[in-house]
Amino acid sequence: MKNTFLKYIASVAVGVGMMVTAQATPFTGGISMFGDYTPNNHDLTLATSVTIQDCYVGLGANARAGTFLAVAPAAVVTMASPISLNPAVVPAGYLWSVPAGADTFYFKLNNLITHDVSASSLTVYGTGWLTSHSGNFGPTMGSYTLTLNSLGGTFTFSSSNGALPDGGTTAILLGAALSGLALLRRKLA
Repeated sequence: MKNTFLKYIASVAVGVGMMVTAQATPFTGGISMFGDYTPNNHDLTLATSVTIQDCYVGLGANARAGTFLAVAPAAVVTMASPISLNPAVVPAGYLWSVPAGADTFYFKLNNLITHDVSASSLTVYGTGWLTSHSGNFGPTMGSYTLTLNSLGGTFTFSSSNGALPDGGTTAILLGAALSGLALLRRKLA
């Protein structure tokens, strides 16, 4: 009976181990960027798109945190351009990419939500996915805020990670453990 019990425990352990998949480390922290842009209409209430140029990672102490500490201050950011605002159209590829040591980080938009629009300023926010070229980080759901100021023709962009659901792995493991305990109780009774 002891030998059968050990075989049973070993098979449950192997089954649970097969359910656990290797996952990349999620992004933590956030990153801020700044640069220049040109709207297709100087009155931002009428602008339908903006072209971004000269985009860099922020220089301040709070411009990079968590995973983004791997990105150098003032690193050049490749930004998708133009960005369609009215109507809002999510770019097909990545919104931005930035070198992070030997890796590259990317941000792909889920949505664009225009908010607080005036003739001289515009705020766009939403969510998207942070990923890395190496696959060591992400994909991690993140949120962003893009603020455009037509008085100076400058913009700021900030992005930070959000909680990423585990896809049910925790529930599966809990169910397997409870089933194993129930079977073990029957076996020993």
